[in-house]
Amino acid sequence: MIENCDEDFPLNFDKLTNFMEEIVGESDILKIAFKYTLNINGLLDMLYKIHSVLTHTSIINRNIKVQRKLKKAYDQYLNWTVSSSHEHLDRDHE
Repeated sequence: MIENCDEDFPLNFDKLTNFMEEIVGESDILKIAFKYTLNINGLLDMLYKIHSVLTHTSIINRNIKVQRKLKKAYDQYLNWTVSSSHEHLDRDHE
C-alpha cells in the first residue's frame, strides 16, 4: 500500500519498517522519528492511514501505541518550543 499509494508519505516501506524496529523499548520516540523525517505530522497521518490495511492484531496494536506515543511526544515538544519562544520574547521586552 505504501509504495503503490498516490499519497506523498514521508517514509517509504523500508524506512517505516526500520523506524518501527528502532523504537522498540526506546523512551525518546520523537528523537528517533526526527532521524527519519522532520514531517512528524505527515508520519502520524501515514500511521493513521495505513492502519486500515493492517491485518495482524499485534501489528495493529503496535501501530496504535506508536501513534499515541508519538503524538504525545510531539505535542509536548511543540508546547515546549512555544513556551521557550515566549520566554525569549518576555526577556527581550524587559
